[in-house]
Amino acid sequence: MDMSTRVCTDLESGDFDAIVVVSPSTKEIPEVLRKALEPTLALDKGAENKGCTLVPVSLPAKRLVYSATGPLDRDYDDLRRFSEAGCAGIKRALAAGAKAPLLMSCG
Repeated sequence: MDMSTRVCTDLESGDFDAIVVVSPSTKEIPEVLRKALEPTLALDKGAENKGCTLVPVSLPAKRLVYSATGPLDRDYDDLRRFSEAGCAGIKRALAAGAKAPLLMSCG
């Protein structure tokens, strides 16, 4: 699989078929993505803090994967929390059929 890294400043870009958001909280993410997650979070409060959540989003990417880092305020929390959540989110997007996911880090 061909993987490349580049900067994307537009969530409306048609270059991606999934958006993977890595963040300690949904409070940190853009409003359009937070709104897409609201129905799921209303049913599953645990989705805010752990695991990966896949939801449809009204953007060209069509898929949103929210991958929570969990808390970052303990003395042993470090960059690995983002790395682990990012890997889990990308794996979830690929399992859902994504071929060109966008990885977005917030927080």
